[in-house]
Amino acid sequence: MGAMTSRRDGMGNPAARGSREWRRRVAASALVWLNISGSSGGPAAVVAADAGAVEKDRAAVRGNWRVVELHVDGQRAADEDARRFSVNNAGDGTWALLHDGGEMVRGGSTVEPDLVPKRIDFTATDAGGEVQHYLGVYELGDPVRKLCFARPGRPRPVDFTSTVDNEQLLIVFQRE
Repeated sequence: MGAMTSRRDGMGNPAARGSREWRRRVAASALVWLNISGSSGGPAAVVAADAGAVEKDRAAVRGNWRVVELHVDGQRAADEDARRFSVNNAGDGTWALLHDGGEMVRGGSTVEPDLVPKRIDFTATDAGGEVQHYLGVYELGDPVRKLCFARPGRPRPVDFTSTVDNEQLLIVFQRE
């Protein structure tokens, strides 16, 4: 991997971290990345997992969740920036990412709740119709849950960490 300053998004540039521009880019990245917030009813949703376990996890994430902690490439976003995002998970497993109450991204996912850590594969479609595919892991709790996922083309996370080297996104949600 080349110098971190050569990355297109500038997120790895140590001089830029913490600046107003860096915070704006973290928020913009979150619009793309936070789209993993639930289990969807896609056709392959129960291929490798026990249908009962999938339905149990779908029920556990149903409702509205506020982002309370956001880490991008090892850098924690300001709490006030993170809390501007929320996710609405429908009973059928579809979800929508909201920023200041307005819908930004929607999508669907497949889950494997019987694995440790639990796995999630998801697709997200933005307002322009662009579709992205992501691999991640998740942990469910009440009232808090965690999601950690990789950028497209990167290996699935094996734990809940976000560092400059692994380029993963870690999100902590709290039920509203």
